[in-house]
Amino acid sequence: SNPNELSSIPLPESIRFDKSGEVYFRSLRIDDIDKGYLALLSQLTDAPELSRDRFEEVFNNMKKRGDYFVAVGEHVATKKLVACATLVIEHKFIRDGGRAGHIEDVVVHNSMRGKNLGARLMDVLKYVGETGGCYKVILDCSQVLWHKCFSPMLGSMQCDRYSALNFAMFARFMCCVTSSMRRNGLP
Repeated sequence: SNPNELSSIPLPESIRFDKSGEVYFRSLRIDDIDKGYLALLSQLTDAPELSRDRFEEVFNNMKKRGDYFVAVGEHVATKKLVACATLVIEHKFIRDGGRAGHIEDVVVHNSMRGKNLGARLMDVLKYVGETGGCYKVILDCSQVLWHKCFSPMLGSMQCDRYSALNFAMFARFMCCVTSSMRRNGLP
């Protein structure tokens, strides 16, 4: 296990790069503070700068727990981070002590949106969840993300009438269905 990487789960070649080969996906590394990780998170929400010591403390705590996988997309040419998302694994008493994965903090750099990097992040985190023994992987998302990512898949369904809670619930359902379908060999 590399002490500078949050997780040592190897990603298959099929999901390590975006379709253009421009962005390389991997686990968060301790030096990603220098590659714009916190600035990227600030495009999602209020993410004040952390000192290097505090960043390393949080990183090491996450690594020690072993229940976190932060996927990052590194732009090959600039070596800057342009996408990230976090998978948190929850241990359950149900399903014989099973595990459920929760995807959070999904962000793609504003200059790289529209290139399907968010979809690749979902591929990476679903793979990590399945590899980590999760019986489901849940995406908690906002109504905005819903409209950008899920509404096009549903065609003419009138999404405007649903509340943000319903959007998040349906997004969870869609990700669970997709993960279950993959496990059962369905497209």
